[in-house]
Amino acid sequence: MKKMIVSLMLVISMFAFAAESAPSATVGYVKYSNVVTAGTDLNAVAVAVQNSWTMSNNIDPTSQYFTSIQKWNPVTQVYANSYFSLGSWKNTFAIGTGDALLVNAKVANDLIVNGTVVTVPAYNLITTAGTDLNAIMLPLSKGALSTTALLGADIGSSTYCSSIQKWNSATQVYANSYFSLGSWKNVFDTYIADALMINMTNAKTWPVGGGKDEDVVGADWNEETDAPKAGLSRPIAVLLNDNL
Repeated sequence: MKKMIVSLMLVISMFAFAAESAPSATVGYVKYSNVVTAGTDLNAVAVAVQNSWTMSNNIDPTSQYFTSIQKWNPVTQVYANSYFSLGSWKNTFAIGTGDALLVNAKVANDLIVNGTVVTVPAYNLITTAGTDLNAIMLPLSKGALSTTALLGADIGSSTYCSSIQKWNSATQVYANSYFSLGSWKNVFDTYIADALMINMTNAKTWPVGGGKDEDVVGADWNEETDAPKAGLSRPIAVLLNDNL
């Protein structure tokens, strides 16, 4: 399989094990290359694998690269916003595997999210009295859903899902694909670990079930001991958690 190198890169490896023993956990990483612009410098990232991050301030403890971290609340239809001020993070919130986030970058950087590949918990996609937006990450097991049309159909076009949006960090606006007159318009490519906004017309739990680690699409497999490699990161800013 080919490595996926777009705005992110996923590398999965397995540690060596004897034929009679059980394999160790599948580990890997996703790299989000974040940019700064003349605008708000917001970048969409996600907690793609299971690691030691449990709170928003774990991502960049000293605010070396980010000034704020935001997480969408589908009930209130607003972002929870944690920001760094006077030497510490304020308004911190819990994060977990599969969470889609917006980060405000101070400098261009590569955020490397590494850890154990697990099945992402299902999203309880809801409707509200407002815009009905829900933030998701395209699970690593859903690589076959490579366009908004395929993803929308999987969630349930029209009946459940009316639009899919993806943040463009260069233009600082969302690309918007929507279902109209029986088909998806403004279709764009989607990739595993993408942070996306879904507009729901009816509540639904998605996905039902989930792929196993070995079902990941777009991964490089190795049968010898091989910890995830850092890839081609910008030297000015590389974030690594200490889970591995």
